[in-house]
Amino acid sequence: MNAQRHTPRAFSLIELLVVVVIIGVLIGIAAPAFLSVRRGAARTATESQLGSMVSAIDQFKTDFGFLPLLILDDPEVEPTNPDWCTALASRDDAVAKLEAERYHSVYSLPVYLLGIGALSPDVVSNNPDRHDGHAGAGFRDPGPDRAWGGARERTTSTHRVLASGRIYTPYVDYADTDRVRRASTDLGDFPEEASVDADDPDAPWRSMSVILDGWGTAIRYYRHWPTRPESGTPGETLLQAPAEIVDPDALALAPEGTGEFDASRDVELARAGYALLSAGADRIFSPRGFARQGPSADGTVEDFLMNETRDRRRLLREGMDDNIRVVR
Repeated sequence: MNAQRHTPRAFSLIELLVVVVIIGVLIGIAAPAFLSVRRGAARTATESQLGSMVSAIDQFKTDFGFLPLLILDDPEVEPTNPDWCTALASRDDAVAKLEAERYHSVYSLPVYLLGIGALSPDVVSNNPDRHDGHAGAGFRDPGPDRAWGGARERTTSTHRVLASGRIYTPYVDYADTDRVRRASTDLGDFPEEASVDADDPDAPWRSMSVILDGWGTAIRYYRHWPTRPESGTPGETLLQAPAEIVDPDALALAPEGTGEFDASRDVELARAGYALLSAGADRIFSPRGFARQGPSADGTVEDFLMNETRDRRRLLREGMDDNIRVVR
């Protein structure tokens, strides 16, 4: 009797399609969970990093008696001018410049906490030690002008740095990590109005560095936002503060049709000496077209309150409610 031979049965087209659909459904179910885990990990890492930066800033103030200065891009200054990057010791130094730059810098903390970056790139390019007295990470005492002899006129002949004395090691350990990079025009580190040439190897911005959050966006350092009415009337207000650093809940609950936003709505910010801000997972500090970096001060709390309730909720949803803020 002949043995019956069994031929292996192949999958039909329909069965293959069913398998593909099942795999697709499983991927669709698993992908959001995976992305959620990644977002959560990035947020936790960013919150931890911001905490470390706060500790570093506080220790810097203990050591030197002042907070890191703001280092600003000034679009109205020619990029070849040695004053293109400007350190400001107080709001009174240059109110207009602070308003133009929205009271923040992404360059200050690398310079003052790490010793990376420059106050005067054109001078530093000639001698790495001329900026802060020490080549590479770390720095010497910033001196009485708080900017290594370069807070006012940074030229080759006037910029003088102490060549001796204690070298301060970086206040935050970012060695061998991807949390620090050179500033880049392509990655939005500069105002749109700044006349910089991305292809110029000698451009001043090439000497600046930024510290990144868990999503690869430069962390902003805010100081000197106004808490008093411009008219000088009594009382404190946050109307002229950048909206992105104000508590989103306070913004959402502000009465409609009012031009008032007294400091009691965000006492923590009104009393703070500085603020750190991460753009969060969406990498947007505030909705584009609302708060922009540049000569216009658009994007203040007052501008936000001019929108109707529905538009306010949209603005929060499109950027500001995803930010991670730390104020001290």
